[in-house]
Amino acid sequence: MHGPRAGPLSPPRTRANRIASLPGEPSVISAICVAADSADVLAAERSFIELGAHLSALIGPEGYRALLARALHLASDEFALLSSVRPGIAPPGRLVGLRSGSRNAPTAEVHAAVDATMAALLAVLEQFIGADLLQGVLREIWPRLYEAGAPVRSPRAVSA
Repeated sequence: MHGPRAGPLSPPRTRANRIASLPGEPSVISAICVAADSADVLAAERSFIELGAHLSALIGPEGYRALLARALHLASDEFALLSSVRPGIAPPGRLVGLRSGSRNAPTAEVHAAVDATMAALLAVLEQFIGADLLQGVLREIWPRLYEAGAPVRSPRAVSA
């Protein structure tokens, strides 16, 4: 049965938060995934698509889809709404079923599920390409996340 687990964060989420954390700043994972409008699931999906556009050049679209599928599987252990979500074929990073799966879920749960998926994806990517290359990719895609004092909360603001 799926549902939130009690207790500490799972190892992939803890590792991903460590990878993506900035001293004195909110988690990069939250900054990447949280939209300006908290109910905007499409903005969160854009984050996965932006990451997929860059990583597909490194590991290929099929490689990125495989890693995203693994991340979704890991996150679905905590969030049942992710159990029917699958990586789309094009563009890499599209999350088929996220909108329909999140329609009846509380907004906070949807954001937690998206954050868990991004955390798991970053953890899997770290294992696959290494922490240094992963940090470089994140800085390239979202440079504003790494500027001191940048109050970035939205993927749109990061991309601008």
